[in-house]
Amino acid sequence: MPALIVALAAAASGGPDAAEVLDTLNAARARPAAYADFLAEVGAGYREGAYRESDGSIHATVEGAAAVTEAAGALAAAMPAPQLVEDPVLTAAARDHVLAQGQAGGIGHASAAGATPGARVRRNGGDIYVVEAISYGMRTAEGVLRQWIVDDGVATRGHRKTVLSPAYRYAGVWCGAHAGRGTMCVIDLAATPGGRPHVPPER
Repeated sequence: MPALIVALAAAASGGPDAAEVLDTLNAARARPAAYADFLAEVGAGYREGAYRESDGSIHATVEGAAAVTEAAGALAAAMPAPQLVEDPVLTAAARDHVLAQGQAGGIGHASAAGATPGARVRRNGGDIYVVEAISYGMRTAEGVLRQWIVDDGVATRGHRKTVLSPAYRYAGVWCGAHAGRGTMCVIDLAATPGGRPHVPPER
């Protein structure tokens, strides 16, 4: 899916730009220590109960500044990860989920477009070897990335581990309107193009 089409769709929803989300994520993957410094700076804005985003919107927080401090420490110790390449099949699957779930106002990884990320990717010509992270309510690309990386209230920090994992090399992002939470962004990631099985070269 051309980046321009992705950007236009996100802009129409009044939410984050999908191409910027991927660019911002790739910057954090390339320089995790620099992103850790950024988190250390913004952490003071988190309080138990709520925090204010750069666009002025206010969002609830479970752990407050402690989650940001923990995330900054994790990023400071992390090694750089390979850059994610935009994949049209993964992008199409992310788009389908945003369009279906955004209109219905649901949450989670199931929607009318498919019960699982793998099912949606397969419907678009790929396969099931994919993972997915979803952001709700953010208005900027930086807000989306920070939601995933801080992972406030998620004990396993599963979203952070997903988007920063060096195992994944391909990604598709789509952002749009959400009936219940204003906006949503979906990223589908895979180690191979389209989440297809890796086939070792013949000897």
